[in-house]
Amino acid sequence: MAVALLGSCLLGLLTVIVSGLDLADRSDQITIATEIARDEMEAIKERGFTWPPGGEQVYSGDRPRDRGFPPAPYPRVTRDGWDYLVTVTIGDVATSVRNVRVQVRWGERGEVSLETYLHP
Repeated sequence: MAVALLGSCLLGLLTVIVSGLDLADRSDQITIATEIARDEMEAIKERGFTWPPGGEQVYSGDRPRDRGFPPAPYPRVTRDGWDYLVTVTIGDVATSVRNVRVQVRWGERGEVSLETYLHP
């Protein structure tokens, strides 16, 4: 009886440890993806309102850069054995306002998204 109870406790403890390691790995991936998205967004904001092409545009790795837009690391970054795919979406909200959204995806379900507005 005591052996069965001890075995059950050890199995539960092992499950908690494995789950904790998975959570720590996912946390690292979210941090890396957020850094990639932030670097991309800062590079876009640094160049200003007139740099991104006007109109609705989606850069998801299937089209070349336009006048250097979007900036590196578009369309892909590999870190710690994971491929992070960068998608940049721009759109005109008003005559003098553009919406910019940067998505970074990895694996089957991992995704981080940042959004901002540019104006002259």
